[in-house]
Amino acid sequence: MKTAFAVLLFGAIFGCAAALECYSCSSTLTAKSDCRDWVANLTTISCTTAGSSCYSSMVKATTWGVKVDRGCVDQCVPDDSCMNAFGSGTCRTCCKKDRCNIDTPGGADMAGVSAALLLVSSFLTVLGAL
Repeated sequence: MKTAFAVLLFGAIFGCAAALECYSCSSTLTAKSDCRDWVANLTTISCTTAGSSCYSSMVKATTWGVKVDRGCVDQCVPDDSCMNAFGSGTCRTCCKKDRCNIDTPGGADMAGVSAALLLVSSFLTVLGAL
């Protein structure tokens, strides 16, 4: 009994932390795919470095479409450069909970942002011509 209590106490003090689990995929998209839309179907990976983060990344380019990556990285830097008037660039989100990299950054919401920026710039151009 004392041995079991000692093992339990040791684990509580020094932490028996499990590795962070992240969804993992990489694909260039021309249509819907599991990597972009249905993360529940994806495999998971265990991060090997303490302090790692899960990430979701989307690279948009008007000429070749969209590339989505999900996985684990030692140092994650969030980025929202795909949220520009041209609808191209990189968006990346970072998180530190198991399987937290569910959302696709700059996804469907990005279309609304681009459309709104285009509408506002068109309105200002027409207004300036008057």
